[in-house]
Amino acid sequence: MKEKLFVRIYKVGCGDCIFVRVPDKDRPYHMLIDCGNYYGESSADLKQAMDNVKVLLNDETVVPKNHRGHLDLLVATHQHWDHIKGFESSLEVFKTIKIDRVWLSVGMKKDHPQGRQLRAFQDQVDKTIKRFESDPELSLNPGLLSMLMMMSLSNQQATEALTNTLPSQQGIQPSYVYRGFEKDLPKEKAQRATLDFKEPKTKLFVLAPEKEIDKSYVGNAFSLLQNLDEGEKEIYNLVPETQRLDLPPNISKRDFRQLKTQLKYTSLFAAAQSNHVVNNTSVVLLLEWKGRRLIFPGDAEQESWSLMWKNARSKLIKPIDFLKISHHGSWTGTPYDLNDPKRAINSILESILPEENASIAQAVVSTEADVIKAGSHPVPYPGLMNEIARRVKNTNEYPPETGRQPQRTDKEQGNWVDIKIEPKTS
Repeated sequence: MKEKLFVRIYKVGCGDCIFVRVPDKDRPYHMLIDCGNYYGESSADLKQAMDNVKVLLNDETVVPKNHRGHLDLLVATHQHWDHIKGFESSLEVFKTIKIDRVWLSVGMKKDHPQGRQLRAFQDQVDKTIKRFESDPELSLNPGLLSMLMMMSLSNQQATEALTNTLPSQQGIQPSYVYRGFEKDLPKEKAQRATLDFKEPKTKLFVLAPEKEIDKSYVGNAFSLLQNLDEGEKEIYNLVPETQRLDLPPNISKRDFRQLKTQLKYTSLFAAAQSNHVVNNTSVVLLLEWKGRRLIFPGDAEQESWSLMWKNARSKLIKPIDFLKISHHGSWTGTPYDLNDPKRAINSILESILPEENASIAQAVVSTEADVIKAGSHPVPYPGLMNEIARRVKNTNEYPPETGRQPQRTDKEQGNWVDIKIEPKTS
């Protein structure tokens, strides 16, 4: 029987937890990409997933004795709790695993000189959300507040676990990665930070994010937050702190309510912008193995895909064999515009998943329908899922309103979805 590359996508609800086993000359290499879900540390799904990861790492049938219990690479694609909360809640499990390398998005590096605006952006959103919590006049329903918290710096404990606690337990330093990061490291450090595959045709590339994250991803969004902060100060100055529920004498009741409503929705828009920025700092991985190509894009959105197309086109110009669908099937997570077939960004999907490869390529989306409400753009987005389904072989028929879609973790039996890929024969 031919050796196979193995990908297991755990069913953790709306979130990512992905195990990858890469066969090599002497032993398999093991990667864990993200560990989180929308429900955070309270979820039994994450514990179940991590318990199974331990089983796979100690599988006597494929793992040599001297490498059992080893995780060659742990990757946290970006700082949202549906991708990283499990690293905090599963710290005790990780103590029983030998982790050789930790890759974190450069967007998570606290002192990254090209990330000052991003950090200020996140701080400002966090302050806005705390004001919602403390002011009864600006209250939000618990579900919406929970979503906003996920977008903010509410991941401090999970981030601390990834940047300090877990690496300290393992006696290693995390690598904050971006496209071409290994070229900026001294030779010895680059060798330690990257995977040392023995098979010359096996390579792991980081396609995103860009090193200069402020210039690449923040842009005009930062000025939006600055303007929002000034507007909040103006509104709060209208009312003495001890009388914040009373009507200011210099504004009508109707106008004051409209002003506060405008603040609320402007804040929501700002938080949504923060969400997009952090998603676009996702680590995007391209794994090449014996003629096969697999992409794991975290929650990269169309802005990130466009930059990859500009800066790493040579890696995207050829078809791939597997795609982990980005951002849980959100309409912003795949480089394709359903409303404009001639839009330039559509060239990316046409290149990596051409229709003529539909009998070969596979795709899986880790999702949970109806958890995230996005107005007219539900997650996963049916039209986009239908489009991807035309380009891959592993599809299922869902109810008429959703149609034919690629494999979705929320529609599959069992605790995970397995993908097995054989070497290319020609």
